[in-house]
Amino acid sequence: MFGLDAGIILIMKTISTLNVRETKKLAKRIFRENKKELAQKCLIFALQGELGTGKTQFAKGLGRALRIKKIIVSPSFTLIREYPFKINGEKGIFYHLDAWRIETPEEWLALGVKGLIKPGNVIAIEWPEKGRETWNKIFDRLPVKIIWVKLEHEDRDRRKISWNSKK
Repeated sequence: MFGLDAGIILIMKTISTLNVRETKKLAKRIFRENKKELAQKCLIFALQGELGTGKTQFAKGLGRALRIKKIIVSPSFTLIREYPFKINGEKGIFYHLDAWRIETPEEWLALGVKGLIKPGNVIAIEWPEKGRETWNKIFDRLPVKIIWVKLEHEDRDRRKISWNSKK
């Protein structure tokens, strides 16, 4: 399943990118399509895909869209990284999470994920399926828009990227 509960029907968009640069550009485009939501919601990008499909590269593209000057790096060992940003005079924080090593609902809650959910913030979660039940409960009644992004290998450099969103 593509990250959504049964019974929810959404139109999924798919595109192939030829290289890392195009993957980053697509991340910027998807952010821009959803940017207006930031005034009232936290944007969450749920990044699904095998190792090496470009989840961190997609997060780097989000960082560029947010005009973050720092280099966006994988949060594999720290689990979460934060990057303040200011866009159109509005401040927010870009949180980049890696859920690969998270095993229990308690670990999700210990990260303080619920406290990150504020209008104007952007969150990219790599391996969201690792805690889906827990974070579905956490995010259910909070002001969020979740954009599900699935990245797949087509060949060595080419990626098939599909996305949709749940308001």
